[in-house]
Amino acid sequence: MKTYIEKFLKYTEQKLASVVYLGAGSGGEACDLAELEFDCFFVYESSEKLFNALERRIRKKSNVYLFNDWVLPSEQKIAKAFIYNNPRYNGLIENKNLVDSKSNVRLIGEEEVHGIPFQEVMEKVSYKQGKVNILISSLGNLDPSLFASLSKNALQKFDLILSTNLETSSDYTKVLEENCFSESLFFDTSLHGITVFQRINGWVRTKNSYSKQWQKLSSELKAIRTENLALTKHVNGVEEELGTLSAVRDNLLGELDELKMLVSQLEKDNSEAQEHIEKQAQDCISDKNWLENELNIAKQTSEANTNALRLANKLNLKLKADLEFQYESYEKIKTSEAELTRLVCELYTKLSDASQLYDKVKNNEPEVLRNQK
Repeated sequence: MKTYIEKFLKYTEQKLASVVYLGAGSGGEACDLAELEFDCFFVYESSEKLFNALERRIRKKSNVYLFNDWVLPSEQKIAKAFIYNNPRYNGLIENKNLVDSKSNVRLIGEEEVHGIPFQEVMEKVSYKQGKVNILISSLGNLDPSLFASLSKNALQKFDLILSTNLETSSDYTKVLEENCFSESLFFDTSLHGITVFQRINGWVRTKNSYSKQWQKLSSELKAIRTENLALTKHVNGVEEELGTLSAVRDNLLGELDELKMLVSQLEKDNSEAQEHIEKQAQDCISDKNWLENELNIAKQTSEANTNALRLANKLNLKLKADLEFQYESYEKIKTSEAELTRLVCELYTKLSDASQLYDKVKNNEPEVLRNQK
């Protein structure tokens, strides 16, 4: 698509003003188109999953505007949408042929969706002399009512309308014809499954300027269309694989984001751990200094205790000698005491015997006692 637009701009000697892309998906074509030189690029995608992938991939420019919105028929803000298991096929019209032709695509259900009217999209685009406005639609089955209620010739703000829906409905074609659009004769083999509509009298070189080549171009166009249909079938198969790969890639990107968050958290934890280790190291140094101080005090106390112990030993030895002397003295006293006790006992015995003798004499011979007196 980018190659076609570049060729067309070169041929018509025009520059890009505004590009409006409806249903940009995960950003394959939109990322390429973002490399072009333009005044404004408006990109719309309704699927949040595809929009997130688009936002990650597309080149960020101040004049690139991304919208995660459904684009609805004019003056509508709520509509019924058909939701498929592959969000790139979601649309406002059910595509029964799609489910029949693609075995891996199925309709999940219908949902009421909120969005912005196409009229608001149109209001962002203005006509500029000597510049080209382009509308690109990748909405699958494009609902002709998308253009309903637009004022007459409102679409003439655009010079080109590109649609990825090759099986365009007659109603859709009729609306474009009413707005002075016809299928472009500028055909390119790179436009697989893309139909291009050109605004009549919208270019410096129009259909009338090469009418002499009409027959030749018509035959070439038929041959190219035949080739393009064959290529489209092949591309559809490739697109299915790309859709699967894109889903895998999106999942991997999601996992990568989670891993980045995990790495960020680990780095934060590591920083906190480092600070904790440094604090602990400082505490250890402080504790070491305190322990060394306590050790010095303990050494001094130990030396004092050793001196005290030495003095205590000397005192113990002296006390022991004194005790032994006192013990010897005690033994001598004890021996003397025993001897004295023996003598007292002997004396007591003698006194007892004397007392008995006295009592006997007193009782038997009192005259003797009286004579003694």
